[in-house]
Amino acid sequence: MLTIARVRVWLKEKGEGGTTTYRPGNLKKLWDYVIANHDSWTNSDCQVVYLTHRDMREDVSLFISGKDVSDVSDFVLTHMAPIMYVRSIKVIGLMNPRFFPIPKGTFEDLKRFTIAVSCEPRFLAKTYDTLSRHKATQSVVPNYLAYTLRGEGGDIFVSYSCRGESTLRRFVERYVRPLEGVTSVRTTRISKTKRLVSVQEWTYLFEQFVPDDAIEVEEIEDYEDDLISGC
Repeated sequence: MLTIARVRVWLKEKGEGGTTTYRPGNLKKLWDYVIANHDSWTNSDCQVVYLTHRDMREDVSLFISGKDVSDVSDFVLTHMAPIMYVRSIKVIGLMNPRFFPIPKGTFEDLKRFTIAVSCEPRFLAKTYDTLSRHKATQSVVPNYLAYTLRGEGGDIFVSYSCRGESTLRRFVERYVRPLEGVTSVRTTRISKTKRLVSVQEWTYLFEQFVPDDAIEVEEIEDYEDDLISGC
């Protein structure tokens, strides 16, 4: 199973006399801590494969591959919860994930975004199917989508790489909001992302969730931050 662990840090601390101290460095500390230690956390049950940061957010997202929910929860409780400057942890299960190969020659110029789509339950399957059929263009490239079933927090997550925010807004207004049953759409820019496994390990995981009707998976180029447009 694939899971997002969204780890939020304390950015403000109350000192003597009610003085507020800002600790923006806690985000960087967490980011660096995961990168420095993730290898020692990896076992046969769980593995952190990606690390991302959402623009203007107080959290870091770990993309975890695990055998089941219990393994993921044990992993988070063991390695994330004890950190002193961690404020909260949210675990988001990715159900029926589908990944899409990125056409070569487009990725390096694109920015990363995620879209949380909420919709009426009776239209969930239709919305998921419609979103899964959007093909890559010169300006908008789908990366993955999955059910999350989080209601107001998004029933479906869709991840895109595209030219910029204005391009994404046009795409959302033309192709996502008008879908029958969609009640809300929230977009987020991914400002930072890093793959934490080898190209070979990521390719093996990636190919398990590529739909049958997708283009063939070509050799994956070893970009420092690649393939997934964020969590």
